[in-house]
Amino acid sequence: MAEPAGRSNRWRSTWVTSPIQAYADIVLYTAAAATMFHTEAMTSRIAELSVVDALYVCVALATLDRSLANITRTADALSVKRF
Repeated sequence: MAEPAGRSNRWRSTWVTSPIQAYADIVLYTAAAATMFHTEAMTSRIAELSVVDALYVCVALATLDRSLANITRTADALSVKRF
C-alpha cells in the first residue's frame, strides 16, 4: 500500500520472528519484560509508544515551521470538540 505512493513500510515489533517483517522496509524492535505488576502486553506497548514518540519529536524538530503550523491547525480543529 505504501510503495505505490512512494513511501516505505515501517513496522514495530517485540518479536524478532514476526511474519510481518517480510513486508517491511524498516523494522523497529522494542524489548520489554513482564513483571509481577505489569503484563507483557502493557510494557511492550509503552516501550513501542516511547519509540514512536521519539521518532515523532525528531521529525517535528527537523521540520519545525511546518510541524508548528500543523500542530496549531490540529489544536484549532479540536478546540470545538472540547467539553
